[in-house]
Amino acid sequence: MSKLSAAVGAILGAISCASMIAVSLVGFLGFLGSAASTQLIAPLAHIIDPLWAPLLLVSLLLIVLGLSRRGRLAVALATAGGLLTFVGMALASPPGVSRGMAGMTGPGAPASSGGLVLVVFWSGVALIAVAFISAYRPQAIRMGRVN
Repeated sequence: MSKLSAAVGAILGAISCASMIAVSLVGFLGFLGSAASTQLIAPLAHIIDPLWAPLLLVSLLLIVLGLSRRGRLAVALATAGGLLTFVGMALASPPGVSRGMAGMTGPGAPASSGGLVLVVFWSGVALIAVAFISAYRPQAIRMGRVN
């Protein structure tokens, strides 16, 4: 049951952060020189915008509950990662602007805040990934016996 709740939590977390993930990809493609635009993800952002906070909180709770039997390290990493992910999403934009669209700097956001928000968001996602890796790696590696 714990694997199932952690997996469902991870899927719900990805759904709640879909617009932020899409903005990150558009920004990366723009960095590479592609003419990508956030207009492609605007409909997605408008659908998810009112739902992202409760959905993300439920998903983070499911992840922490699912990892609770796997050790304190996994729970601590998932909790810290969840906090950073939530803060990254919450601070992504000023009120009235779609949160998913704010990873890219735009009107109403200081030019330096977009990159910092993405760093906070992706740091949280990375900590959650490390929590899953530390929780579900094979027992032999956990005990220091690598063949």
